[in-house]
Amino acid sequence: MNSSKAARVAVIGAGMAGLTAAQRLVAGGAHVTLIEKAHGPGGRASTLERDSFYLNQGPHALYKGGAAYEILTNLNIVPAGAAPAPKRSLAILNGEILDLPVDASSILSTKLLSIVEKVEWGMLMGNLAKVDLSKLQNVSVTAWLDSTVKSERVKDVFKTMVRLGTYSNSPEKISAAAAIQQLIIALRDGVLYLDHGWQSLVESMVQSIEQTLILRTDSSFSQIYGAEVTAIAAVSSAAVSSATVSSPAVSSAALGNLHRREEGVEITINGSKQYFDAAILALPPKQVSKLLTNETAQNSAEANRSDPDRSEPDKSDPNRSGPNAALQAKLDAVLPSHAACLDVCLKKLSISDHTFALGIDQPLYYSVHSTTAKVAEGNQALVHLAVYLPEGEKGTEKHEKILLQLLDKLQPGWTEELVYKRFLPNMVASFGTALASENGSNGFADVALPVVSEISKLSAISTVPAISTLSAISATPAGESKSPSERFFVCGDWVGSGHLLLDAAMRSAVSAADAALATVKEKTLCC
Repeated sequence: MNSSKAARVAVIGAGMAGLTAAQRLVAGGAHVTLIEKAHGPGGRASTLERDSFYLNQGPHALYKGGAAYEILTNLNIVPAGAAPAPKRSLAILNGEILDLPVDASSILSTKLLSIVEKVEWGMLMGNLAKVDLSKLQNVSVTAWLDSTVKSERVKDVFKTMVRLGTYSNSPEKISAAAAIQQLIIALRDGVLYLDHGWQSLVESMVQSIEQTLILRTDSSFSQIYGAEVTAIAAVSSAAVSSATVSSPAVSSAALGNLHRREEGVEITINGSKQYFDAAILALPPKQVSKLLTNETAQNSAEANRSDPDRSEPDKSDPNRSGPNAALQAKLDAVLPSHAACLDVCLKKLSISDHTFALGIDQPLYYSVHSTTAKVAEGNQALVHLAVYLPEGEKGTEKHEKILLQLLDKLQPGWTEELVYKRFLPNMVASFGTALASENGSNGFADVALPVVSEISKLSAISTVPAISTLSAISATPAGESKSPSERFFVCGDWVGSGHLLLDAAMRSAVSAADAALATVKEKTLCC
């Protein structure tokens, strides 16, 4: 790609999805600007280093058989860490410590299941890889278990494993196909706890971008941290040319690439307008929805000002939310997963064999990551505990108390070894859940964001509105219909299907970057 015609793409959000998209775009020869409201990259993958402990934002695990690991491997990134191998996996039921049935030995020895239930559990797990997942995309875990398993206890244990693999506590809603696929990947290939936390992945991705820049001399990469994006809009070159005449906020230097294009994207960053050929939003769905919501209100106000005789919109009008109402509703309906997390740093464990446990009658998680990965020095221990929160429930002091009671049971006397602890009451485990009602989609099936242009009244406005939103504005003559924008793309763990968590985030980021490059290339061949 000729450097003068290289696509200029903005990536908003510098978590693992945003970094992956940026790397892919740079590899494709694009000029990339990465914009992040925090003062550094990482997002939920950032790690806190405190007193020689490396604390992730809640318990994290990298699936070796997942899409993220494959993408990292293709980038020659080898995550440093190890697979957890607890001496004894525990189940907590009615306050009693029992063996979790994870292998033949523990299935035989556990008192969690009766003899009949052990047989049913063994058959269920043994035949898991033979299940026809294509028939279970739109079937929930609860519905599938009710049609497959007789024992309520076996159902409860399976739901426990689903919570572990998906971070979701909505078995009545999550797709059985997605949940089973995740368990198969975990059982087949295992997971990794990463040395020095997930910040190591963030640093590796930044290094990969830098190395790619050396190879692709026609690419460029700039980073803007601590930045507030107050406006983002699709614009035509004609509209921008008009704006330069009447708006001193538009600098001629910022219009360079748009002079060669029919249309592009305008983003206002900390009050300064910049122009790109496309934008990738590596943001949560609620943030994208909020942009669309603000766009409707702002553009309605602009239209009213341009037409003094225009009456206020009818409150009873079902379309009063604007042409993006259906998209907003879909974004707002994406179901996140949350967890109340407790991180505890200890000088040492009081019971060294108690390194992993799951709640059966309560949605509890307990794991000592420092026995596997280099996240603490010497014999010190980093313990992650969590309550998987059901839909709509917020983490409170009640959940912290539950986790402290669990810690008392598994590591009695831990307070005497305490170095540091923190409670994260409402951590986002995933911004999207693979819903059976959405045929296994994590929330938004496609990386292309079908933003619909605002009402034709806007075409009469002589300047580009200073909106604090995402919109599609063109110089189409009044009365003509407008097509959906082809300049905005989304990525994250709430986009796509067939992958969950980080796997979904990184896979959709690759797809979004490829789609952005393909769209820009198609629209600029004539330039």
